[in-house]
Amino acid sequence: MAPIGTSPFRPRSRSGHANRSPSPPPLPPKSNNADAASSTGSATMIPSRSSRRAFLCDLIIDSNATGQHTNAMLSQLGQPLERPNCLPRAAELPQPQNSYADDIMAMSAAGWTASKQEEMDRRLQSLMEELVRTENSYVSRVLALQKNYSKPLMNFSRDSQTRIIKTYEVRRLFSNVDAVVPAALAFQEDLQKMWAGGRAAEIIGDLCLDHLKTRKTMDPYRTYISNQDEAQKAFQELYKKDEFRNYVDRTKYHTTGIGNIGLRELLMEPVQRIPRYTLHGEVHVAHVDAAGKAGRGHRDRVTDSPM
Repeated sequence: MAPIGTSPFRPRSRSGHANRSPSPPPLPPKSNNADAASSTGSATMIPSRSSRRAFLCDLIIDSNATGQHTNAMLSQLGQPLERPNCLPRAAELPQPQNSYADDIMAMSAAGWTASKQEEMDRRLQSLMEELVRTENSYVSRVLALQKNYSKPLMNFSRDSQTRIIKTYEVRRLFSNVDAVVPAALAFQEDLQKMWAGGRAAEIIGDLCLDHLKTRKTMDPYRTYISNQDEAQKAFQELYKKDEFRNYVDRTKYHTTGIGNIGLRELLMEPVQRIPRYTLHGEVHVAHVDAAGKAGRGHRDRVTDSPM
C-alpha cells in the first residue's frame, strides 16, 4: 500500500524501465523562406512537399465589365498561359517518300539517261509481276468463297433436313458472286498469257481496255460492291445463329491455300481488288507519260481504262 499522506494516483516517473510508452518527439518548427536560406546568405529555396492540383475552367467575362474590380480579380488568377499546340511544326514533320510515279516524272523532267531508263523499266516490270501474282492470290480466294461457302450453303438450303440458312439469306449474303468468279478467271487467264509473252508493259493497256470496255468483264463487280453493305449486315445477323456460326468456323479451319481467312474477309475480297487495279493503272499511265516511247495511242488506251 502507498504510505499515509501520499496519493496513490501520483504520476510515475518518466525515466527508467517504468516508461513503456514514451511520448513522441516534438514536431520541428515550421520553416519559412528566411530559415530556408543557407548560412552564406544564398536565396536557395527548399521545395515544398505539399502537392498542388491544377484545374482548368472557362471564365466568361462581359465585354463591358472592364473595371477595376474585374482587373483585380483577373490578376489573382495568375499569369495567362499560351494555348498548347499538339501538332508538330512543319520542320518537324517527316518528309514523305516519293512514290514510283513521282520518281519517273522527276526523271522525265531532268532527262532520261540509259541507266535511268533501264531502272524504270525494271520497276515497271516488277509492278506487272506483282499484278499477276496478286491476281492469282485473289482468284484463289474468290474461288474458295464460292466453292466452300456459297455453293454448299445454297445446296443445303434446298432441303429442310440439311438447311443451315434459307435460300434468300444465301443470295443476300453472297450477292452475285457466281458472276464475279468467271470475270476474275477470264481476267486472270489473259494476265497470265500477257506475262508469259514477255510484253506485259506494252500490252497491259490494250488488255485492260478490252476487258473493261469491250468485253465488259468487270461489270459484275458493280453489282457486288453495291450489295456489300447488305451482305455485311446479313453476316452479322446470321453469325448469331449457332448452326451457321459452327459451319463458318469449321469451314475456315478446313480451307487451305488462302491463309487464315474467314468468311467475313472473303466477302470483302472483290471490293478490295478494284482499288488495286486503279493503282496499277495510274502508275502505268505515269510511266508512259514520262518515257513517251510507247506512243500517244498506247497512252490513250491506258488513260481511257477505268482502272
